[in-house]
Amino acid sequence: MPRPRLRHLTPAPIDEPAVLRGRNIITVIGIDEYAHWPKLGNAVSDARGMRKLFVEKLGFLEPLPPLFNADATEETITTLVQDQLRAILHPDDSLILFFAGHGHTERVQVGDHTVETGYIIPIEARLDRWGDYIKIDSFLEDIGKLPARHILLILDACRSGF
Repeated sequence: MPRPRLRHLTPAPIDEPAVLRGRNIITVIGIDEYAHWPKLGNAVSDARGMRKLFVEKLGFLEPLPPLFNADATEETITTLVQDQLRAILHPDDSLILFFAGHGHTERVQVGDHTVETGYIIPIEARLDRWGDYIKIDSFLEDIGKLPARHILLILDACRSGF
């Protein structure tokens, strides 16, 4: 059997810089004790479980405190995304944002079309007071502007329109 010839090859230099790996960050929101909506039994425990899994088992950082029940107001949820996360995230970071709570969908007939808008429900939201809810489209747009390389949003919210 003939012997293979050896080639003396050297790899070509790579002009692209190495991709930096940032931090892995998680933040969680869980609401069971709604003021005006039916109470839930597992949203906070689900959020705690996600937090525990990612922080204790997978080494994620949790630089901001979780928002549970009374802490999960429309203002604090919006501030979390628009101000706090924006201030702490770096361009090479990865973020997981987990929300467990109520969701709702508004259906409006416009001519021959039905327009659906999804919402997540903060703790103080009143029933059928659409201005108290957080529009998912706006929420996603704000999350999409965060300075992170990877973002995973997990919504455990039934009837949120998606």
